[in-house]
Amino acid sequence: ESAVPYDTLMQLEIQREDFLAALREVEPSALREVFVEVPITTWDDVGGLEEVKMLLQEAIEWPQKYRELLAAADVKPAKGILLVGPPGCGKTLLAQAAASMSEMNFISVKGPALLSKYVGESESAVREVFHKAKQAAPCLVFFDEIDALGQSRGEMGTPSSEQSGGGGDACSRRILAELLI
Repeated sequence: ESAVPYDTLMQLEIQREDFLAALREVEPSALREVFVEVPITTWDDVGGLEEVKMLLQEAIEWPQKYRELLAAADVKPAKGILLVGPPGCGKTLLAQAAASMSEMNFISVKGPALLSKYVGESESAVREVFHKAKQAAPCLVFFDEIDALGQSRGEMGTPSSEQSGGGGDACSRRILAELLI
């Protein structure tokens, strides 16, 4: 509890790098609203699925760890990955392991939780997820049950169905548009 000498305090300089280093240590209050975690799952926790694990390592882990090498080789990493399979096949575990091994934050979003009966609320919730992910960068966002949020563009109703008061097709179209943005 000794005091720091005045001359020493006057020589201290705080620069942008110091704030960026502190940001990695301190959780901004805005991130407390969305559950952001750094999972402790490893590839060893995932039984089997060796080919899938290797593909995820190449698509997620390598761009984080070997950014300079990939840039030198002019390789562009994937913007997103779609894991498809029945419930219980390990999609969430794979995503957690990928985030953990890449030293990324992890946000898991249940698709139906974003849906709202009020016009514009669902789209706002999607925007908010990506806003929080940007604040917690680097971050892996995992949408569980994403099929509940939207349909294939070809399966949606006609544009005239949107004029009937913003029914389900119109809402699905707006959510899909927000996800694509």
